Amino acid sequence: PLWPPPPPAAPAAPGPPPSPPTRGGGGTRHGLVPALPAARVDVRVLALRGAGEVPRDAPYPLHVVEGAPRSWLGAAARRSTGTPLLVARYELRELATALEAEVASFAPQVVHLEQLHLAWLLRRPPGTIPFLLREQNVESLLLARVSRVLPLPLRWLGRWESRRTRRFERQACESAAVVAAISEPDAASL
Repeated sequence: PLWPPPPPAAPAAPGPPPSPPTRGGGGTRHGLVPALPAARVDVRVLALRGAGEVPRDAPYPLHVVEGAPRSWLGAAARRSTGTPLLVARYELRELATALEAEVASFAPQVVHLEQLHLAWLLRRPPGTIPFLLREQNVESLLLARVSRVLPLPLRWLGRWESRRTRRFERQACESAAVVAAISEPDAASL
C-alpha cells in the first residue's frame, strides 16, 4: 500500500448522497460540502438516488437524480465503447441532463466532480466552466494490483481493464481544469 490504512471510523448516521459520511471520501466530502455555504459559497449538489440515502433537510440545495448505477454486467455490455467498467456504470443520461439543467439555471463558476466514475461528464456541458476532478484513488493502480492475485483468465481481463482505466484517467486529468488528489503519491501518479 502507498500509505498505512486509516484507523477504523466510528459508526455514523447515514448522510446525504452520494454516500454516507462514514469513511474515506464520503467523510471528507461531507465535511467540505456543508462547510462551503457556511463560508458564503453558493453550492448546489446533484446526487444519484440509487447511490445513497436522501436527507430530508440537507444544509444545501440538493437535486436528487432518479436512477442508479448500472450493474457490473450492464456496464460490461458497454465495453465496446472503450469506457472502463467503473465509469460505464455511471455513464447515465439522467446525470448528464441534470448537470446541463443545473448549469443552465445556476451558472456555477466551477463544477466539482467527485471521483473518476463521474469524469465522463467532463465532456458536458460545453462551454468555459472549469471542472475540478477530485480523485480519491488512482483506480488504474488499484486494478493492476488486484489483477496480480486473480486466476489466470481473469488476470488478463484485469490488466486490460487497468490499461483502459489508465488511458481514461489520463484523458480526464488532461481535460479537468484542476485535479485534486488525496495523497502526494496519488498526485504524482495522476
